[in-house]
Amino acid sequence: MATVMPAEAAPQARTPTDWQAPDMQRRIAARYRAERNFRFLGLAALLLAGAFLVFLLGTIVRDGWSGFQRTEVQVSVTFDPAVLGVDPAAARGPDGLTILRRADWVGLMLVSANRLGPAADAVSEAAWVRLRDAVIADPALLGQTRTIWVPATSNIDLLAKGKFDLDAPAESRGVSDEEVSDWRLLAQKGLIRTGLNTTFLMEADSTDPELAGIRGAAIGSLLTLLITISIASISRNMPPRTAGPISSRFRSTIWPPCLPSSSACSAWRCS
Repeated sequence: MATVMPAEAAPQARTPTDWQAPDMQRRIAARYRAERNFRFLGLAALLLAGAFLVFLLGTIVRDGWSGFQRTEVQVSVTFDPAVLGVDPAAARGPDGLTILRRADWVGLMLVSANRLGPAADAVSEAAWVRLRDAVIADPALLGQTRTIWVPATSNIDLLAKGKFDLDAPAESRGVSDEEVSDWRLLAQKGLIRTGLNTTFLMEADSTDPELAGIRGAAIGSLLTLLITISIASISRNMPPRTAGPISSRFRSTIWPPCLPSSSACSAWRCS
């Protein structure tokens, strides 16, 4: 026996809204006031977020711009083949590049740094790389004396940038009295300078802070962006997935069985 559904009640007549009524006017005024408050709060939130963003960017630029500068020390270098342990004739031959790379550049750098006297420790331990690159670029430098600008140590670099409070005690300022003396001696002789840090922009990471760069990180970030854009482009061009027709067997597992006396029969028109 089919279930008889009750007939819906007839809708009642709706009373027209009196917009001039005092209660309605108060509601309208409260709604306008709430909308004004919402707009004001939204504008205030945007201004506050913008202020924080400006402060953040300003702090980054203020504290980080010196990272694009590097301090260098001027040394007089004699590219003595005896110190390097190379044969000048062989260095100009077909295997010259291999011979030059195996030369004793660290020993040559130590000899050259000792010419600075007490300020010899101001030269970076990795400064020999600059000497090697100079000779590889121009093997004719062997046997000659040249003035080369090499990287300074990290503390000398920070001293040149004014990052230490020299009025503070030595045990709390982060730099020793010897390093301060070396920096002042080099500055008095005009053997120190601070310029654009091309190494930071062009070189990869390094265990020496004065030789570290962002090239590896920049390439990795660029590759990540390219892969992400490629995957997104491929996903957008893929055809949409469409669901196939539901088989009767599958329908029987998800549809509840209908009984003649149940309301589901009339709702789903089951038999």
